[in-house]
Amino acid sequence: MRVLSSLTGRKAASNVARVGFTLIELLVALVLFGLLAGGVMNVIITSSRSAADQAQRIDMQQNIRAANAILPAEIRALDAADGDIKAMGANSLTIRAMRQLAMICTSPVTGGVLTGLTIVLRSPLYSAQRAFQNSDSLWVWYEGDISTRNDDGWIPALVTAVPVAQNCPDGTAGVKLTVNIGIVAPKQNKVSVVPVGSPVWGFESVTYSTGTGSDGRWYLNLTSPSGTQPVLGPLPDANGVAFTYYDVNGAVTAVPASVRQIGLSVREQSLNRIRKGATSAYAVDSLSTRITLRNNPRF
Repeated sequence: MRVLSSLTGRKAASNVARVGFTLIELLVALVLFGLLAGGVMNVIITSSRSAADQAQRIDMQQNIRAANAILPAEIRALDAADGDIKAMGANSLTIRAMRQLAMICTSPVTGGVLTGLTIVLRSPLYSAQRAFQNSDSLWVWYEGDISTRNDDGWIPALVTAVPVAQNCPDGTAGVKLTVNIGIVAPKQNKVSVVPVGSPVWGFESVTYSTGTGSDGRWYLNLTSPSGTQPVLGPLPDANGVAFTYYDVNGAVTAVPASVRQIGLSVREQSLNRIRKGATSAYAVDSLSTRITLRNNPRF
């Protein structure tokens, strides 16, 4: 009995001593865990880089769409025959950009002195990117002789004072502009040549051109009386935005008054580099379109 009891005790002690893992088992487990963790981290890093690259491409495409909304809208409002194109180059365009459209509810008193006249416009304006300001330039519709259309057209005007609120004769809201009007022959300075209901365009001279920013990269800049600001970019180079000018026959022209369509080519560059295997580079996307100017025949 003593022998059996001794053997049983030794066996139990041996079993207690073998509970747990050996050093080799722990090392194998750690190696396997490291391999698994490394694989998971690679997947996470790859997914993160892919998401970042995709975000870069989306941002780039959104900028291109913005350019396709802003520039064609400006160009469609131009009438080359009226001198709306002031200067044009391969990578720059200076224009009279329309900023407001309003209707006259109290017409200026013409037939005498054409300075310090007042025009009351219906408010809110028919269309406006901003309110009228002192020193704004205008086009005012000249009706002239109502029995003929031969003398109809636009006459220039300049706002010479800060606009103020003033109701129209029918009691509706309006805004009063103090202006100097230029009625030049063959148009005649007679009474009521600018009647109630005439449209008024407000515009400013702006230049779209490519140039480098403070970071040394290329952008499309908008220069106006308010200053210069980037509106598109970054671009891959100075030709990131290119203009081509076509006449009524579809031939390229260098004469501003002969322009009937303007071709617009935009190449946008990603903000950051995108990895391609072991290397990285900026992504580039492009858009090309052709815009017809107003009051001009299509071809």
